Amino acid sequence: MARLAEKQHGVFSRAQAMECGLSSDTIDRRVSSAAWERLYPGIYRLAGVRATWKQSLLAACLGWGTGAVISHRAAAALWELPGFSPGTIELIVPRKRERARGHVVHRPLALPRADVTVVDAIPVTTPGRTLVDLAGCVNADVLEEALDDALRRRLVSLACMRWQLRESGGRRGIGVLAKMVCACDGGVPESSLETRLLRALRAPACRSPPSSTASAATASTSLTSTRALPSSATGIATTPGGARSTTIARARTRSPRWGGGSSA
Repeated sequence: MARLAEKQHGVFSRAQAMECGLSSDTIDRRVSSAAWERLYPGIYRLAGVRATWKQSLLAACLGWGTGAVISHRAAAALWELPGFSPGTIELIVPRKRERARGHVVHRPLALPRADVTVVDAIPVTTPGRTLVDLAGCVNADVLEEALDDALRRRLVSLACMRWQLRESGGRRGIGVLAKMVCACDGGVPESSLETRLLRALRAPACRSPPSSTASAATASTSLTSTRALPSSATGIATTPGGARSTTIARARTRSPRWGGGSSA
């Protein structure tokens, strides 16, 4: 039992305890003696184990039962995408399941197995599915930075994102995400700071005259100049990349601000 708890951030279900050979009476005695703390009905934590955010995520999944997975903003935080931090517990759960847990829950028509993985013993949506879900609940700027980061860290590929878009149908925010994925054909910015710079150059005030060639040249000049500064001052890698920067700039400045994004 201790070995299982160690693997699961100190939490486990009654069913898991019984699978380890403990009787119902033994479980009740351990709860009564405060050797185990009851977190939700049938979900326990070993006494003395420090509470953590990851522990709360797994406990929530166990509390909601089979098929519950961490999703949306909580999944983005677990994947360490920029703009998201540990906090609210957010899950996808089977459609007809009801619990009084106080969590943010979503009940899609289906959650394919291909969209679910495990991170540190916690069931969670894959990075690609997480980005699709985020498209419907965060603003476009946050979504853009998350997509660029996931691609840069190779959590997802463009091929994976195109497949996710095809499978997602007409879900909220998908049109905006599709534009972003298309713009990434020209390359991915090397940092979140570079993403923000390109966003600023894409703003209406920076697009007069509205020539994509001029905008791309401006973006390339700005990015190349920024790379000439020490990386400690800019947060942008200083490796040569003028041609690459021009390609990315053309792809990003050719598109207007994404528009249609959801509110955070």
